[in-house]
Amino acid sequence: MFDDIEGEVGGLFSEEDPALIAEDLVPNSSAAMLVWEDAWAAGITGAVRRAGGELVAHERIPAAVVERAYEDAA
Repeated sequence: MFDDIEGEVGGLFSEEDPALIAEDLVPNSSAAMLVWEDAWAAGITGAVRRAGGELVAHERIPAAVVERAYEDAA
């Protein structure tokens, strides 16, 4: 059985994060954590900063919202 973890990551992954997730695990169960970096975004952010801009927000569009948009467009 796979369950989602509620909430959004707000900041960098820390050493405390696995311990916090482990607290919610049922005994004799396991979890998988996937961490990735959108390296392509660094180029865009760098270009904005070199042009005198400032990155003020970074948002992730939930997969369900994207899927619904595709369905609505079909």
